[in-house]
Amino acid sequence: MAINAIVLWDNKIVPSKYAHIHREKDRILPLSLINGALVLQGVHLMIWNDAKAVSKAVVSVLNKDCNIG
Repeated sequence: MAINAIVLWDNKIVPSKYAHIHREKDRILPLSLINGALVLQGVHLMIWNDAKAVSKAVVSVLNKDCNIG
């Protein structure tokens, strides 16, 4: 189950480059538990509710990180 993977995750190394896209009203994984996220308005099911905004955020992160565009 996905929640077990999150709760029991024992990663000791934080990658030097990563992007975390998170919703401000996520009640399943509250924003207060997340550091360094690109925050979008909305709830946990952002892929289903607002795929265009998620795609735009991913492209933005990739352009910034890869110096594309």
